[in-house]
Amino acid sequence: MSEELDIDPRVHSRLIGGKGRNIRQFMDKFHVDIRFPRPNTSEMVVVTGLQANVDEAKEHLLLLEEEFVS
Repeated sequence: MSEELDIDPRVHSRLIGGKGRNIRQFMDKFHVDIRFPRPNTSEMVVVTGLQANVDEAKEHLLLLEEEFVS
């Protein structure tokens, strides 16, 4: 199962973290694969995995986005 999320590009680097550390931990925690677009190409982030894991990861990513933007 894959789903696209429209996440503000200003927070992509914060979600990814230094050398990808944050996003790797996030993917391990939620058992999903997350792909960010190349800079200046799109805002869509793709989350892939089992439906329940994708839903949970999606919810958490959107909460983090909201926290980082505010």
